[in-house]
Formats: sequence, structure tokens, C-alpha cells
Amino acid sequence: MGKAGMMGGRARRVRTLIAGGVGAVLAVACVTGGASALDMHDADARLDASIAAAQAWHGQLVRQAMKSHGAGQYSKDQVLEQDRLLVSSMDGVEQATLEQLSMNVLRPDTTGYTPDEKRALAEKLDAQVEANRRDVEQLKDLTPKLEKSKAERDILNAREAVKAALDKGDALLKSSDGNVDDDQTREDLRNAVNAANGYEGNRDVNDLNAKAKAITDRLQPVNDAVKARQDRIAREQAEAAARAAAAQASAARRTSYSGGHGGSSYGTGYNGGSYGSGALSYVGTGSGYATRRSGGYTVGGDCYSVGQCQGAIDGSGHDVMQAYHTVGGSTYYGIHNGNGGSAMWGQSSATINGQQHSLGAWQQAKYINGQPYGVDDGGSYVQTCGPDGKVYYAKVN
Repeated sequence: MGKAGMMGGRARRVRTLIAGGVGAVLAVACVTGGASALDMHDADARLDASIAAAQAWHGQLVRQAMKSHGAGQYSKDQVLEQDRLLVSSMDGVEQATLEQLSMNVLRPDTTGYTPDEKRALAEKLDAQVEANRRDVEQLKDLTPKLEKSKAERDILNAREAVKAALDKGDALLKSSDGNVDDDQTREDLRNAVNAANGYEGNRDVNDLNAKAKAITDRLQPVNDAVKARQDRIAREQAEAAARAAAAQASAARRTSYSGGHGGSSYGTGYNGGSYGSGALSYVGTGSGYATRRSGGYTVGGDCYSVGQCQGAIDGSGHDVMQAYHTVGGSTYYGIHNGNGGSAMWGQSSATINGQQHSLGAWQQAKYINGQPYGVDDGGSYVQTCGPDGKVYYAKVN
């Protein structure tokens, strides 16, 4: 082979080696670039999964926190005594939940992150997911326990309310027995009490509360009925005492006048010879004015009603008075002016039943609707008509 041929062969081998070397270098470069892209792809996939899980558990925690909010508001007095520690636990979990929700990362910005940084962030998000999961599980565990405990406490409270109402109802039925005028209110209470008996096994809070309310609503009517009877008795006793006092006052006046006049009611008078309702004094027909009788006046009797006094005064003789008694204990010694009252009118003293008495100032009766009214203060008065035909009275001192 010639030299030229040898040179040509060597050149071909060099070109082949160079070509092969370049190809090898390029191949190595391609292999290195592919490995880096795969690493980033794996890191992104890892991070995306962690972000999705973080968002999902954040949502679950929010929903569970809302469901558990009511149970989280229970106080220790609203649950059974043995479950009061659950209230403290729920308070702690709720506080941790709020803090966790505020710290949760949901859409991180990973611009410029290397694969390793993305993997590190994914690990943090995984820890966040675990914290959210833990809070959800704790809330799910505590909520039904607290709700059940409160339900049992509500039942016990309702039963206690019924028992308290029954105790009050039974006590009032005993104390009011024979102490009301109308027993219907006690009968209503007794029916409510009977309807509530056997409450110990009742678990219906609404029914228990209704039974307790039915009893308590019927307590006051019984108390009112008891008071009404007490008021009636007190009123009757006061009236009896007033009559007794009037009788005593009349007895004292009877001794003073060597006669006697008991007390009674007084609410009417008469005008022009006839009585009208509401007056407290008498009016005579008038028949002129004579001189004072030296023998004075006598009391013919007592009267306690308008009709009785009308007849007594009309039938009285000269210088004979009739004693009319009032509820307030006052006594009016009335006489027609034509039967001797004219001699007494305006005088400062009068002799009654042989005993002389000084008289206070003469006062004209107050006329209302044509009827004369006098005072009713428990005192004693003489009464007749003046020259003008009006009723006058003067206090007996």
C-alpha cells in the first residue's frame, strides 16, 4: 500500500474517533439533563400531594370545629359532675384548633424552589396534616361525650324541678286545707300534682318541664284564695270589733245620760221629715221656736236604720230625742224642731236625761244631692233644724 493510502486511512480513523467522541459527550450530557428533570418532577408530585392533603384536612377541621362549637360552649354546671373534666379538655382542644387553623399553609408559593426545598416543604405540610387530623379526632371524640352528658344533666335538672314543684304543691295543699272559701283552686293544684307523680322514670325533658310548670302555675291561685279568706275573716272581725266598740261607747254614754244607747251602723239621714240615703243628720219639719224647756230632754231610744229612726222621731213626743248610731261610733241625738228642738238650737248647753252637757259650736250639715251629711268621728252630737229649715248639729262635750 502506498503512503498516501496510509495517510488516508489514518485520517478516516481520526474522524471516526472524533465523531464517536462527540457523540459520547453529547450522550453523557443528555443523560445528566434527564436526571435533573426527573428529580424536579418527583419533588413537584410530592409537594402537590402534600398541598392537596393539607387543604382537605384544613376543610375537615373547619367543618368539625363548627359541628363541635355548641358542645364547646357548655359550662361545667351543664354536664354531669363526673364529666366536668371533659369541659376543660374541650376548651383546650378548641383553643388548639383555632391556633392550628390560623397557622395552616394552603397555597404556598414555591417559585425558585429546588427539589430538595420542595420536599422539605412537603414534609412540613405533612406535619400540618397530622396536626389537623389530630384536632379533628379529638373534637369528634369529645363532642358526643359532652352532648350525652349534657342531655343527662338536662334530664336530672328537669326531674329536680318537678320534685321541687311537687314539694311546694304538697305543702300548700296541706297548709291550705280548710283555709279557702272556694276549693276549686286546690283541686286544680291537686290534679297537677297527681299528673306529675312517677316523674322519676321520665326522660322527656319537655314533658318534665311542662309538669313542673303546671304545678307552679297553680300555686299562686291557691295562695290568693287563702289570702282572700283571711281578708274576709279579718274584715268580719274588724266589723265585729267596730260594733263591739260602738256598743261599749253607747254603754258609756248610757251611764253618762242615765240612759243607754248601743252602737250600730249609720249611713243615712232625712230631710223635711223623710230620710234620704247618705246623710249623717236629721231635719225636722219646723214649727216655730219656743223657749227652752226647764226640764231638758229625754232619750226615747236607739235606732240603727233610716226606717227605724224615721218612725221613732216622727212618733216622739215633746222634748224626746232619738239616738242614731253610726258605723264609726258616732251618736246623733235628733229631735224635730217642732217637738222642742227649736229651744235647743244655737244654745251652748243642753240637759239630757237630767244631766246638763255643754255643746260645741253649731254647724250646718253639708248637703249633697239635697241630702244632709254630718261627721262620723265617733263623737256624740245633738241635732235639729235651724230657723232656715236646714239641719244643724253641735258636739256634746
